[in-house]
Amino acid sequence: MAVLSPEHFFVIDSGAGSTLNIMTARLPTQRLDGVLLTHFHSDHIAELYELNLNSWVQGREHPLAVYWPEGVKQVVEGVNQTYELDVSYRVAHHGSDL
Repeated sequence: MAVLSPEHFFVIDSGAGSTLNIMTARLPTQRLDGVLLTHFHSDHIAELYELNLNSWVQGREHPLAVYWPEGVKQVVEGVNQTYELDVSYRVAHHGSDL
């Protein structure tokens, strides 16, 4: 699910297939303001990294904000740590602006 206005773009949850659905719908991922997570089941957070990466590749210029519930910081830090080498590789080979 997405919330899109002329000023803002948010995605609610990022389960399996969500990134493809967003791309298929041609939503402006470069404008993505943030992701609102309803809870931490894998079917709601499985593509958090893909959504972050894809919106960055498409031109998002600010860090992706992730909201809700308590514990979200731990989840985001875990995702970032898991993909730290991937991000380092991409920046080293493609530049931070991609």
